[in-house]
Amino acid sequence: MGNVLVWGQILAQDLKAWAAFYGEVSAPRVEIQEMGLMVYRMFMSEGDGPSINIYEGKPAVPGTVSIQYIEVAKLEEALACVPGAGGEVTGEITQIPPGRFCFIQDPDGNTVGLFEG
Repeated sequence: MGNVLVWGQILAQDLKAWAAFYGEVSAPRVEIQEMGLMVYRMFMSEGDGPSINIYEGKPAVPGTVSIQYIEVAKLEEALACVPGAGGEVTGEITQIPPGRFCFIQDPDGNTVGLFEG
């Protein structure tokens, strides 16, 4: 069956602000891509894993479910960056068999899980 998550999308009101926030929090491999007139950012995965694209639009109302998991090297270090980068840590670190995660809200109100495997 492979990966359960095959594609993810996060809406952002301002792609430049988004890139600054996630660059500070998770330092992911992000590429700028274009599809026709649509310009978006893409978290690129290693190998055949799923990817997440981020494009400009109106995010879901805070409190609705919009969960994506983004892998970080050191969870506590990433969480320490969240408030200063304009987000909010909204959960506790949770241990699961493959690693640990914690939920945050980014500046657009998206709920995202930061994962350390």
